[in-house]
Amino acid sequence: MNGLPWEDLPLEAKLIGVRDFASIVSQLSQLHFRAIGSIYFKFGDQFKQNPVGFVLGPVSWCKPESAARAAAFHHDRGPWKAVAQWLSASVEDEIQFVEKLPTLALETSTRKNGLERRCRLAQKILPKFRDRIPDLREDPFDQCATGPFVLGHMDLNPWNMIFCPKGPNAGRIVSIIDWEMSLTVPLWSLVCYPLWFDRISSSEARKPAEGQYFKDAYIRQLLQVQQHAKEAIVLRVVQNAQYEARRRFLEIAILPWDAAEVMERWMEQNPRRR
Repeated sequence: MNGLPWEDLPLEAKLIGVRDFASIVSQLSQLHFRAIGSIYFKFGDQFKQNPVGFVLGPVSWCKPESAARAAAFHHDRGPWKAVAQWLSASVEDEIQFVEKLPTLALETSTRKNGLERRCRLAQKILPKFRDRIPDLREDPFDQCATGPFVLGHMDLNPWNMIFCPKGPNAGRIVSIIDWEMSLTVPLWSLVCYPLWFDRISSSEARKPAEGQYFKDAYIRQLLQVQQHAKEAIVLRVVQNAQYEARRRFLEIAILPWDAAEVMERWMEQNPRRR
């Protein structure tokens, strides 16, 4: 496919893309669900192939060797009524994977170096990180932890967006791809500032000035598209630092076992309150 990478677009075109991104987020935030899960076709008759609607079912998360996991241990895929149940199930699945199927875990990891060390670290760190998850659930100020939940893409980053590279529509989002892992999520997981506003990649920070331009354009567009909303909860959530911290925590909690060093770093930076 011919085109330009997102980072090669001029700032003006990027800001157009950010505003389109805000409008898409606003639309997704209006789709409400009573639990956390993935959406499936609903069939009224097992002998007919035409769906009659949709139903919320187990999550379609990106965990390798799901069949082997299901055969080796309890494989909880929801749906769940609360954020803490979802995150606990995700971390517990990785704990069981490295404990019950260590050889398979090593063979299927995308990491190339130090896998045995990473496996030992995961066995040590993941249970400790799992024990921090109730902190999220017990926060009385979280208005979103038990729903209603909204539709999330789970990887709504520039590499999954197709932008118009030039012409009068330069910067506009023309398509979003890779919806197969989408699921329903708490509102703050969808609407808070995405990590790509601040980082070009996991190893490279974005220039602060450009990141601030993104945030300003995002908020202004949300203000415009949300002005007729019955309640301003989206705007309250997106501008709340505590909700943004919850989004970062969630992004870490659903990582695979071989990223345990990220969980360890988070716990070092956020010691448990006495």
